[in-house]
Amino acid sequence: MACVALPSLAQEPAQWTAAAGPTAAQRTIVAQAPDSPAAPRIRFDIPGQPLPTALLVFGRQAGLQVTVDAAATAGTQAPAVVGNFTAEEALARLLAGSGLAWRYVDASTVTLERTVVEPQSGPVRLNPLVVSGERVERTVFETPSSVVVVPGAEIEQTPAFNDVDNVLEFVPNVVTGGTSGDGPTIRGLDTTGELLGANAFLGGARPRATITIDGRPLSYNEFIYGETSVWDLERLEVFRGPQTSAQGVNSIAGAVYVVTADPTFEPEVKAQGEIGNFERRRLSAAVSGPIVTDELAGRVAVDFRRRDSFVNFDEGPEDGPDINEFENIVARGKLLWEPDALPDLSTKLTFSFTQSETPQAEFVTVPFRDLNAGPAATFPTNAYSGIHDLSYAFSDNLEVSNRFSATGTKIERFAVTDSLGRANIDGMQFTNETIANWQLPDHDLSGLAGVYYQNDETDEFIDFSAFIGIGEFDDTQTSLGLFGEATYQVTERLDLTAGLRYQRDKQDRDGSIGAFTVDFNETFDALLPKFVIGYDVTDELRIGALAVRGFNPGGTTIFFSDGTQDTFDAETVWNFELFGRARLLDDRLA
Repeated sequence: MACVALPSLAQEPAQWTAAAGPTAAQRTIVAQAPDSPAAPRIRFDIPGQPLPTALLVFGRQAGLQVTVDAAATAGTQAPAVVGNFTAEEALARLLAGSGLAWRYVDASTVTLERTVVEPQSGPVRLNPLVVSGERVERTVFETPSSVVVVPGAEIEQTPAFNDVDNVLEFVPNVVTGGTSGDGPTIRGLDTTGELLGANAFLGGARPRATITIDGRPLSYNEFIYGETSVWDLERLEVFRGPQTSAQGVNSIAGAVYVVTADPTFEPEVKAQGEIGNFERRRLSAAVSGPIVTDELAGRVAVDFRRRDSFVNFDEGPEDGPDINEFENIVARGKLLWEPDALPDLSTKLTFSFTQSETPQAEFVTVPFRDLNAGPAATFPTNAYSGIHDLSYAFSDNLEVSNRFSATGTKIERFAVTDSLGRANIDGMQFTNETIANWQLPDHDLSGLAGVYYQNDETDEFIDFSAFIGIGEFDDTQTSLGLFGEATYQVTERLDLTAGLRYQRDKQDRDGSIGAFTVDFNETFDALLPKFVIGYDVTDELRIGALAVRGFNPGGTTIFFSDGTQDTFDAETVWNFELFGRARLLDDRLA
């Protein structure tokens, strides 16, 4: 049972149960653990979360009572703490960067106090960056995969960061496609996949990487022709190398995980504006705060951006958007409910609308210095998305979460004349992922198990009568992933992780263009193992090795050169890495 001491006229503490929850008037938070002696090293599994909640979990797992003035922890976020630590080591990690110090009152009670930080010339340790793309919240120091995390605050402080491509330009081993119509290249592997240009439409694209926003994967056309805003983010995670064994689908090259900011129980308002050359304009705003005190919070964010192309196009579509203009609108609303009656339950609804209008590509002709270009097409994309997140902690050793998303997309291609490639693409996507995070504290064993399902249905029309004819296609792609991962703490410093994912992808594509027909129905499956060995040389240095197998399903296409139909096989790759993590670097030393 958790306890909270309340100020009263009699100066006597009042008690509350976990089901009742604290109120805004309460001044002191107390994390009360069961009466059991604490071992020198304890297995901790504390997800990244608000510090007051993290202290409650810490108290139960450490067998300690922790007291602190609630005002000192308001709005403070604690990093994830997972592993075998002494109570003192775990508490120090929870409080890193919070400005709080702790001391023992007696053998079973610890009190926290706000410290006065004296100016210093040396480095200052900031809060560790949290990584959640692999379905377990942990710090960069604890993550074996090659990942770069860019905090939302850093993105907002960098004027050059308008969309995901802008951020990727500064990530090592990543080369962006810009406005060429190609996806980024990660570690030399083109993420666009086997199908490019017209063949991407005719064969139903299967890209080698994913971009997900709050867990919802973008469709191919959003990925390639749209612009993904980075306004009002919690963080952006860029994974380099195969990720299929841990998250998403078709991630043989890597994955970009966009995490937008959640509602807060403290009022928050922010806005920005921008004016620049090439008629650049930007206006962004976000507001967040409580709707029902300590239970229901909401957040709304809007981002509008436009600019002119630096290219002088000779001609553009007459009935479509301006060929010389880039325009992007994002509107997102969130509701977060953490009911007092069910303190271990958290549920969140996210609704978003995205509209992007851009030239299909920016290119110039000889002489390049004149920045002139021939006729070009535009590729407006629209997406409406709803996401429901639900998590419930059955105990300190078991938490189950579920994420469901539904997205409708309407995408058009406007050509100079309809017969040169006017297209309409209407799609509907459903995804669902269920994950159980578990641990066996008495056996130094922890892990996760889950199932992922995705269904994409697309109706496509294209007018290529100037070349080959009118085309219409029905495309259904499904993906099923069953996965599990377990980490065993062999010693205080050595741990082993083994994971396995069964992946099955299916494509059913029917249609025709001119005299050529497509009747493709194939299923591709693979077993995707993962092995990690990690060793803490010191508390500040971690080394290890990683081996993981990636997978991308095959598909079909039509080659314009002779009009024949062809297929391509599924791709698999093994990725082997040696890694080193220095806490001073990976936990944001500034």
